[in-house]
Amino acid sequence: MIFFLIILYILPLFLIRPKFVFKSFSKQNIVGIPLFYICYGILAFYYIPLIINSSPNLGILENVVGFVRYQSKIDYVSFFSLIVACTSLSLIFFILGYLTPIKINNIYFQNNKKNLNKILLLFSIIIFLVQLFSIISFGPNYFKYLAEGSSDAFTSALQISIISVEILGIINGLNFSLKNPNKKIFFIFLISLILLFFRAKRLELLAAILPSFLAIQKRNIVKLNEKIKFLFPVFIIFLFGGLIGVTRGGGDLELQNIIFNVFAEPFLATQSFQGYLTLNNGEPRFLFINTLASFLALIPTTLFPSKWEYILGNGYYNNKELNINGANILLTGLYDDFGIIGIIGFSFLLGCLIRFADKSRFLINKISYISNNVNIQSIIYFSMPIIIIHFRDGYSMTLKYFIQISIFIFFVVSLSSKFKLLIKK
Repeated sequence: MIFFLIILYILPLFLIRPKFVFKSFSKQNIVGIPLFYICYGILAFYYIPLIINSSPNLGILENVVGFVRYQSKIDYVSFFSLIVACTSLSLIFFILGYLTPIKINNIYFQNNKKNLNKILLLFSIIIFLVQLFSIISFGPNYFKYLAEGSSDAFTSALQISIISVEILGIINGLNFSLKNPNKKIFFIFLISLILLFFRAKRLELLAAILPSFLAIQKRNIVKLNEKIKFLFPVFIIFLFGGLIGVTRGGGDLELQNIIFNVFAEPFLATQSFQGYLTLNNGEPRFLFINTLASFLALIPTTLFPSKWEYILGNGYYNNKELNINGANILLTGLYDDFGIIGIIGFSFLLGCLIRFADKSRFLINKISYISNNVNIQSIIYFSMPIIIIHFRDGYSMTLKYFIQISIFIFFVVSLSSKFKLLIKK
């Protein structure tokens, strides 16, 4: 049964063709990489190890999960049926959302007299300075993986330094999507990325790079065979992530160690959901504390110093004692707050949003690098990869990132020009 489920979970990556789907309501050519593949791929990357690690009858896969079933407090197999239901419904309704032709008006932001280029450069400089200030405040230990910051460091210095790079990644993606990209923005982003590299935060590095990579592919600057265009970068990214993981762990740089490090991540990360089900007997609590936490997390600690004590005191699920790598995947918070209905609703809306963003890939005269403007579809297209990568940090962090990034990017873009509502006739 487990092999049948694995095949079912992987199959949509080959059966769902965004180009074919969009032809149902558009005859335009489509460029770039579909967000559908990235989002579905990330979900499957975590869901497949989760069902493997929860299965009571693994057969030849028994040796595969032996090294990750290390936590005696977690009941790994009793909730197998529930986990299959949650993951399956999540993928099914994500696909249904993506296939549903909901009409949403697009909003265009004009790049009058290159105002957008100037605003993006200005904010790139400001954000980069924020990153530098955060690193200096954190101290020399910033360049040592998992090391604590200076006692004089301001609260959240590390988190601010990391999210600064990710926002710079979105800004550079928007920059690359314009007719005449600003090289200074790319240079600032590159330095920012190098600084983050020394912290060895592989998921954040990947999140920051993806918007620029998607913008380059969208412009067809890199002309590769279609299969290579999708598969080769994925292979390189996986190896790069494994390489960073082995390096920061002090292991030998051997291929088997790199591959092991990559595939150990989802097995360890998904234990947060298994731990939650064990502690709560497989039942959702409907406290809505994860949703509340995402909004409270937006409040600066200086204004609400005891916010995390408040959140934890009101039932927020802290999985650090049950999960060695601290991950808290998307399903945990959704199920805790809303049960299976929440997983279904979130997945469907996510599919609708990804479909809307993928429509920015239509090769028409309004596409950003031809018309030299940006629109909501493009903004979401370049912002969503960062949010998708943070699925492994849990529902509350995902929602926090979505709100945070959306407000900031729309604020930056709206400063540059007037916008008009495009009403389809």
